[in-house]
Amino acid sequence: MKVEDDGSAIWIDYLYDENNNLHLRLYKPRSPPAAANLPVLYFFHGGGFCLGSRTWPHMHSCCLHLASALQVLVVASDYRLAPGHRLPAALGDDMSSVQKRSAAANRPPVDAMNTNEAVDNSVADTEKQQESSPEDRQQQEQNSLPTLSEKRKALFEPLEPVNNINGKRPSAESLLPPPDFESASYPKGWLIGKKRKLVNDREIDGLNEQLEEDARCLEHLQLQLLDERSKRADVERQNTMLQNQITMLMDMLQENDAVEDEGTDIGN
Repeated sequence: MKVEDDGSAIWIDYLYDENNNLHLRLYKPRSPPAAANLPVLYFFHGGGFCLGSRTWPHMHSCCLHLASALQVLVVASDYRLAPGHRLPAALGDDMSSVQKRSAAANRPPVDAMNTNEAVDNSVADTEKQQESSPEDRQQQEQNSLPTLSEKRKALFEPLEPVNNINGKRPSAESLLPPPDFESASYPKGWLIGKKRKLVNDREIDGLNEQLEEDARCLEHLQLQLLDERSKRADVERQNTMLQNQITMLMDMLQENDAVEDEGTDIGN
């Protein structure tokens, strides 16, 4: 997928979490209004907290369009992904990017907007809760049922161990396809479960050759079938002719027998 960039917005990457090597990408209109304090729009990519990145082409294109069309500053941040980093790590990273960027711009988060896609609607909800006053949050905690947190926790608990042989949880990058998205980058004969899902170019070429050979064999068989049908039709015509001849001979014999019988009767 190609990036849709008409040049109406510009962007730059920032490292906002050195410990986890997390970056955010800042977009702004190429020609903003003079002396304008542009609004800030935080964009959180989707992917079920397991996939996705600010660098993916459709994410990048979306942020470029938002910055240009809305005349806003767009902040798109990456966050740690499962299964290597379980929730709420992603939510904490998103909040950290908002707070650090707001502090650098001397603008509180409540003066900014946010948008997201798919599962990351929960990011916006969490942000909104964080923006509320301590008194409001304390009141919400008092009104909530104590079993609610346990229910939420159960949603994120794996049904079976997902640690690798080293005792560590696999990183999200191991679940992603190669950056170039070329089928040749996948291992030959990649199997998922018991069904073949991905094949590389060499396998595709081999399959095409096999299909062409099968097509030639099928065409040959079809010609043989037509020939056999033609032969069968000829045999059926010959059988019909023989049957007619036999019928004629039988009729002639019966007529001769009748004539002989009549001659015998006359002689007597």
